[in-house]
Amino acid sequence: MPHIALRGPALSVEAKRELVQKLTEAAAAAYQMPQERFMIHIHEFSKENIASGGLLLCDKKESA
Repeated sequence: MPHIALRGPALSVEAKRELVQKLTEAAAAAYQMPQERFMIHIHEFSKENIASGGLLLCDKKESA
């Protein structure tokens, strides 16, 4: 059974539903396997627990 692992900031439940559906469709087409064979694991991290360039994401200003 193929596994897809995602790591990133938290998403809403609605966004997760859309994301896992699209990923499953794409992976099933690429592997030519039934969608039911795929497992997706979502590992969410808050912006307080992710840093880039020496700064926590919660401390960075949003880019325009």
